Amino acid sequence: MGVKQKSAKRAAIYARLSLATEESVSIERQVKAARTFAKARGWDVVLVATDDGVSATRHRPEKRPGWQEILKYPDPLDAVIVWKVDRLARSTLDFLHADEALRERRAGLVAVEDPIDMTSAQGRAFATMLAVFGEMEAAAMSARAKAARAFMVSDGRAVGNRPWPYESVPNPSGQGLVWRPIPERAKAVKQAAKKLSSGSASLASIARDWSEHFPPPHGGETWNPASVRVLLISPVLTGATLYGGDVVRGEDGLVVRDKKRQILTVAEHKAVVGAVAARRYREGRRPIRLPLLHGIAACGSCGSRLQISRPQTGGVPT
Repeated sequence: MGVKQKSAKRAAIYARLSLATEESVSIERQVKAARTFAKARGWDVVLVATDDGVSATRHRPEKRPGWQEILKYPDPLDAVIVWKVDRLARSTLDFLHADEALRERRAGLVAVEDPIDMTSAQGRAFATMLAVFGEMEAAAMSARAKAARAFMVSDGRAVGNRPWPYESVPNPSGQGLVWRPIPERAKAVKQAAKKLSSGSASLASIARDWSEHFPPPHGGETWNPASVRVLLISPVLTGATLYGGDVVRGEDGLVVRDKKRQILTVAEHKAVVGAVAARRYREGRRPIRLPLLHGIAACGSCGSRLQISRPQTGGVPT
């Protein structure tokens, strides 16, 4: 009577990459290393799941298509192979949740570059430590990126998408590019802001006028009132810089402004924002909670921007 041979372990491979420029840890390299790892141990690779171009910081494992493919795999799995722990998660909590999901499937996590064994208490503790270090590394990378952006802003260099009234020119004082107003466009913006604030023109009339003289930035045939509105209420026109959806401030809490990039004064910009909000209220449109003093004033208690909105019943904007 022959001895029944134990079947080989069934393994899945998971690979993730945030940026295609990370050649040293490309998807192909991760999968190849994981296959070699499995072959050396006599494991059968039954599934290869990938998340290409997916940030581990912004997307938890359970929100990624590739990881979902592993969790929904219909047949049993003994192990899930990753290149390193940070390919799975850069947050300790995300890592522990992902590990828990695998344990419910009675599968263990294995890393090619990190010597972890999730089948023992010591191995689980070591893996958790690696996840902590991965989270610290992600935070450090984010801090370095923010510091680099802050340096570019302090140096007067261009950051983010360039608005329509500007052109990019070489930085006269150093590296990179800076934005400078295109004279004829800056003049059109100042005239439009003045007319809108005084009530002598509407967004629609400004859009028609600009359509006759300037190609629209969005590639269409004509300007539309919405594009004009978004442009005219942008704090960038005051020389401010937008980063992460808010204006960049100095250590003193004040908005950092590049005077050479300024088209509208703070007072002119404030008047435009107020005119746009008041017009929408008078026309009975649904309010957009437009910041009245965006980049200028904020609540001293909670830090929220001052906003204008339409009251539920009667009255004036608050």
